[in-house]
Amino acid sequence: MPTRTRAILFLCCALTANAVAFAASDELERWDAKRKASNAAYTAHNYAEAERLGREALALAGSGDNARAVASANELGLILSAEAKYNEAIGHFQHALVIEERSEYVQKDPNYPALCSNFAVALAAVGRTKEAEKQFRRAIEIWQSGDNVAHPRYAAALMNYALL
Repeated sequence: MPTRTRAILFLCCALTANAVAFAASDELERWDAKRKASNAAYTAHNYAEAERLGREALALAGSGDNARAVASANELGLILSAEAKYNEAIGHFQHALVIEERSEYVQKDPNYPALCSNFAVALAAVGRTKEAEKQFRRAIEIWQSGDNVAHPRYAAALMNYALL
């Protein structure tokens, strides 16, 4: 292959790689902005707006097994729980857990026990206490094994577990 042709191919490949990286960066920024706006609406108790934005963030997170999908599904589950849409929330928590449990870093993820606890609260709200107990126990065991007993969510999990 002539040198000039190789140079042109290299340049095309470099431009394509830069375009893909830029698109991924732009996509990440849009996801992060939607997620932050959803969390702000949730904090302000504007749950309808938080839900709308949370659904958009989940769509931007992509369909793959990634941390964005886990975070978005968990946050949407929390919003739906606040709206007493527990069965739908359970579906989002389950989706996040499936992705997390396929990850080799699941036991090291500091958000994993909180996700288990959030899932347990939704399960308990619809009367699925045996499943809720299992999730609370999982969350509590992870927090205890990682010296995270001072974590405020650990205390909340213990309290919610006691109320089952």
